[in-house]
Amino acid sequence: MVHAIRCLMLTGLLVFGAGTAGAQVCAGTAPFSAGRVQAAAGAQFADDVRGIGAELGVGAAQGPFAATTVTRLALTLADTGSFSANSVAVTAGYSFDMGVSNQTLELVQLCPIIGIDFVFGPEVDYLGAWDPRDTRSRAIHAGVSIGAMLTSTSTVTVVPSVAFAFVSQSVTLKRAPLTGFPERETFSTEYGIADVRFGFVFRRVLTVQPSVAMILGMGAPEPAFGMAVGINFGRR
Repeated sequence: MVHAIRCLMLTGLLVFGAGTAGAQVCAGTAPFSAGRVQAAAGAQFADDVRGIGAELGVGAAQGPFAATTVTRLALTLADTGSFSANSVAVTAGYSFDMGVSNQTLELVQLCPIIGIDFVFGPEVDYLGAWDPRDTRSRAIHAGVSIGAMLTSTSTVTVVPSVAFAFVSQSVTLKRAPLTGFPERETFSTEYGIADVRFGFVFRRVLTVQPSVAMILGMGAPEPAFGMAVGINFGRR
């Protein structure tokens, strides 16, 4: 059971890493000034948990932005097997240009971020057919992200970013009635997440972005590695 709850907490890490801030310099991507809509797809990998998902973000060149992320998760639970789950996340924020411009930095951007993530599944039989449980998870996160657009060539721009967030997550296990056990159990926890991204932006609209995210405050750090590709389009 402890291993199962740990895996479900890691889903929060993957979902956060998949949709930190939509398309902004503070998230290590092309800014919305390159196109007010961004479509992206990516994959995240951590111990016993993997995810592949898609994101759609919209926003102003400066100011508010929002993104929705849908992720398919695969979990491996010790002594239980492999299972799948689905996640939907909504993230919103506000970008502040810091006004830095010199030979090295073209732009520095700071973004407060808030979001909510829902994970539906998996259904796990912890004690065989006597104890089937349907799992639901909800995580609320709030934090800040900062990124820099480095001076570049006419075709490639390097956009590193780092984000920190506080996460409050609850996991609910629902049993079928008449199993002899309580029909509902809820576990809650709070932790931090650090997320580092290194975006490579081609012609200011196409972003290729490796990343690493890590849970803080839950014993040994739990890293998740990711890769995403996104493109900006729409009215500038």
